[in-house]
Amino acid sequence: FDAWWEILLVSFVLGAVLGRYSAGFVGWINGPGASQLFGILCLPVALVLDAAIYRLIGNTPGKSLLGLKVGRLDALPLSFSQYLGRNISMWVSGFALGFPLVNLFTMAYQSGRLGKGQQASYDESTGYRVRAKPIGWMRKSVFGVAFFGLFVVMAVLNSIEQAAQRDAILSSAS
Repeated sequence: FDAWWEILLVSFVLGAVLGRYSAGFVGWINGPGASQLFGILCLPVALVLDAAIYRLIGNTPGKSLLGLKVGRLDALPLSFSQYLGRNISMWVSGFALGFPLVNLFTMAYQSGRLGKGQQASYDESTGYRVRAKPIGWMRKSVFGVAFFGLFVVMAVLNSIEQAAQRDAILSSAS
């Protein structure tokens, strides 16, 4: 959840800045598959944003809603550099650098570890722990609505992009 909304925010901000100041970027981003590649390239930047939010606020919105907290073994919060290091490890061994399909296998592997009561490999290797506290139906409902809303926004943006690409192909063929 956090990675999704952070990638969305980073891609909008970077896209707006690069679109304003780089004609080459505008030409590239309108090409086939460029927006998906741009999203993959925005993932590491989003993970830096994630670490900054964790350090400034003490948690990320998704983890907070779900009652999750990442910390050290002694339950102290991570520093910015520790959380960023965790995110980089998660980017590699959890998200497979953002590569589609490959990341399904790495996420399934990490999920399998969690299902067996183990830590994710990127937490186990660093000694960090994700602690969970019980949450009520209200927080679960708010998270569900937020997750569904974010999913709808992503789906709508994807369909708008696909329609624009179809229109561009049709207009260039005419």
